[in-house]
Amino acid sequence: MKLALVLLVAAAMVWGADGWIWGTRYRRRPSGRCSWPSTGTGVDFSDCWWPFSNGETCNFECEENFERVSGSTNRTCESGSWSGEALVCRRTSGCSSPPYPSGAWRRDCSWPYTEGEVCTYTCFSGFEHTSGNTTRTCSGGQWTGDPIVCERTSAVCPNPPTGFGAMQTGCGWPYEEGETCEFVCRDGYRRTSGDTSRNCNGGTWTGETLVCEYTGCGRLPYSPGAWRTGCYWPYTDGENCTFYCGEGYIEVSGNYTVTCQDGTWSGTPLTCEYTGCEVPEEPSSGVRRKDCWWPFANGENCTYFCVRGHSEVSGDSTVTCRDGAWSGTPLTCEYTGCERPPLTSGSWSPVCWWPYENGKECTYTCRDGHSPVSGNSTITCVDGAWSGIPLECIRTAPGCNPPPVGRRYGTWGPRRCRSPYEEGETCTLSCLRGYQQESGDTSTTCTGGQWTGEPLVCTRRGRQTTDG
Repeated sequence: MKLALVLLVAAAMVWGADGWIWGTRYRRRPSGRCSWPSTGTGVDFSDCWWPFSNGETCNFECEENFERVSGSTNRTCESGSWSGEALVCRRTSGCSSPPYPSGAWRRDCSWPYTEGEVCTYTCFSGFEHTSGNTTRTCSGGQWTGDPIVCERTSAVCPNPPTGFGAMQTGCGWPYEEGETCEFVCRDGYRRTSGDTSRNCNGGTWTGETLVCEYTGCGRLPYSPGAWRTGCYWPYTDGENCTFYCGEGYIEVSGNYTVTCQDGTWSGTPLTCEYTGCEVPEEPSSGVRRKDCWWPFANGENCTYFCVRGHSEVSGDSTVTCRDGAWSGTPLTCEYTGCERPPLTSGSWSPVCWWPYENGKECTYTCRDGHSPVSGNSTITCVDGAWSGIPLECIRTAPGCNPPPVGRRYGTWGPRRCRSPYEEGETCTLSCLRGYQQESGDTSTTCTGGQWTGEPLVCTRRGRQTTDG
């Protein structure tokens, strides 16, 4: 077991210039990368992966039993930020996650919870069912019945303390009256005090906590580029560690093998020196680099290319590591497409995303309850400029525009309503945890094309707000 774990970790890690790293070779992320795109409940995305590079496009979709409310189904990483708006999906059928009461466990159901799905609850050992239902069914978006209540019927002990270097066996939670736990020192440790067996008696553990003392060697220092095999923590007496230099490094000093003897290491770990090139210049905006990664050995080539919507301006498409220095100058590319089209009111384009190359078309449609008043349903990128004006739509069906939500932070909602907001429809809002209602209303109704009441304003608890 111990050997298998070492082989698995050694295969997955590499000693790089900045320490041990995962993966067979270390790759630097390009500049202009984006953070992880935000996804709400019921939203999934595909066709992209971390690190999200400049120009990379993610496709978003609603999960089963959810439908799109607003936001973009395609978003592109543009100079460190995502284009479009986060996709918002709402549940069309099924239920949210059912409660998980204390002292009970749930089975026979899983996400997404569909209409008619049944969850079964069972009390833990040492607990008794006193009220509530053992089965609950998803019906009409709600869970039938009441949460199960399980009360403890026998004495119980807390988790037994386990000292550093000690291991617990022969028992498990919940720890019932009379239960016995055994304790042993791990490899490389020896017992100095405490008990190896403890009993749960009247809600407390008998005896004293086992104390184990480390008897092996300390952790070994590393030099950049040195790989170590054949040993791992804890380092026991007589254990050997073997070193060698990784790709792009040469031996400078030290020993290939050191041995743990009476708590100290014999010899000095191997020291290696890097002979390759440093990380090449980061590509400029609109440029990608491929076919090379750390360590950059002499003779290794790095290839640069322009991403979609860009064309070459200057520089070399290939640079080579020679005698520790890069030959050539990295490629520079220029964006030749259109800027992002202007935002519209009452309309949206489901298939229009960056980069907007020459010849690309963006098609707009009016939102539910709206009708076109001006602009073009399709605009085209021609020589870096848009032909036409995006479609503008106004509400024509009875109802209201999206309800006001007060201040951006501290409020949650609107809920229990959806676009298009029809006459008589009511939305509810609430304050987030840690916030309290300062003014406004927690519900608002669409009446005569306007929302009743005042926007909800929430402030952080314990803080005073100032106007202006």
